[in-house]
This record gives sequence, structure tokens and C-alpha cells, in this order.
Amino acid sequence: MVRGATRSTTIRLPIADIERAQQIAERRGLPYQTYLKGLLHRALERERKAGQMVSAVGIEPTTY
Repeated sequence: MVRGATRSTTIRLPIADIERAQQIAERRGLPYQTYLKGLLHRALERERKAGQMVSAVGIEPTTY
């Protein structure tokens, strides 16, 4: 995980998602917020890399 400056944020998530994250984090021996932060970081890195690959071949990335 990349360490550096951080900023506190608040997001609303479905209760079922939080409970599932807590279960998985517990199995992995992690605090659930640390687990969620890692998931978000990896997803953002995948998006960044996918955007770079798409730009290299001249295709517009999918927007949400």
C-alpha cells in the first residue's frame, strides 16, 4: 500500500457491503477500513493503467 499524505472522507455504503468487508478483513487479520482502503487503491490503479493502455491505442475510455 502506498503511504503518504492522507485526507479523511466519509462515504455511505450498503450495510451488506460493510458487513462483507468486515468478514473478509477479519479472515485476513486486517481492520476493515484498512481492507476497504486497499481495495479502493487497487481499483483506482487498475483504472489508471487501463486508461493509459486505452490512450496508447487511441480508444476513448468508458465513462460512468
